[in-house]
Amino acid sequence: MAARPKILNILAALAVPLTAFAASGFWQAHRANIGLDASGGGGGYGVQGAPARPVLDKDCVLRAAAFRMKITLDAEKPKPAIHFAGETPLKLFQDSIEPQWGIRPDIILNAYTESNNKIFLIDDAAYYAKMGRFIDDSLAHEYAHYLQVIYKGIPMKEFTEWEESEAVSVQTWFRDNYFKGRPPEGAPVCPKLS
Repeated sequence: MAARPKILNILAALAVPLTAFAASGFWQAHRANIGLDASGGGGGYGVQGAPARPVLDKDCVLRAAAFRMKITLDAEKPKPAIHFAGETPLKLFQDSIEPQWGIRPDIILNAYTESNNKIFLIDDAAYYAKMGRFIDDSLAHEYAHYLQVIYKGIPMKEFTEWEESEAVSVQTWFRDNYFKGRPPEGAPVCPKLS
């Protein structure tokens, strides 16, 4: 069985059918929760406001995530392709995420997809401002999942809450050290993009 987001595991444990979950308007409520039009078109969050783009070099973000996870990167291993919601067809996200989550969300969310080694990122600046986050720390989070799969050899179907907790820890560490503070000794110093 494909790995599912934690909320789907909780709903399954409560015997709430997935069709009821989909009919509940979760995705529309999630959009409304961050101030986006629930009926808006397009592939994801990126269609509404100013686009968010990483301000730090993406390869350095990967090196920082690997540093935090005590992983040595191998130049021979393929890096994931990065797709921004506002520039990505919804169908590409749905086709990529369905084997993993077992559903086809009607918006693009932050995710790493194991089957095709892709990272999808919400790219609406309003989302990150409302959440008190940055697209760069979301990238660090998804890189953590990439590192868990490619370097630690853990298939996503075997992920537990521990892998998600580790990714959240990497994301928080990255935000605290690269946006609110300074990188710790030995960690890569990431140049800002021009």
